Amino acid sequence: MKRSLIQFCLLLGILCIIKLKSTPDIKPNRLKTIYGSAFVGSWDWKEKGKWLEFGIDIKQVADTLKGQLCGITLNGNRVDCAAEDADRSFSVPLPKQNSFICTFTSAYSMEQGTASITFDGQSLIWKIIKAPNGEYYFPKLARLTKIRAKHH
Repeated sequence: MKRSLIQFCLLLGILCIIKLKSTPDIKPNRLKTIYGSAFVGSWDWKEKGKWLEFGIDIKQVADTLKGQLCGITLNGNRVDCAAEDADRSFSVPLPKQNSFICTFTSAYSMEQGTASITFDGQSLIWKIIKAPNGEYYFPKLARLTKIRAKHH
């Protein structure tokens, strides 16, 4: 019995070594691609009970994520959205993990703030770390869902 147990442990050890050698290494650039692409797309959030809508549109350009923010409130009387042909609200190097911190610009006041954006596997979590000095119409904290492309 003791001999069988030793043989089993040796066999198990050999199988583990073979498995480790055959497992491909994930290169840092591959991680950047995995996490970077997770953020790409259009994301939306609406506050229940109040008329507030917030969206983030993120595109990947080379090794950079560029995001456009849009906040609308007060029945459309306050719109804080970067123009589509304007520079993006934020631009960051492709993240190596599931979150990043960005400096963003409010299109309403043209003031800058700082936010963290985290991908939790399904949603984006937006959290303002430092609010812009002027007026802005983005939520302090929001869980955004990805807008699925409509198929015709």
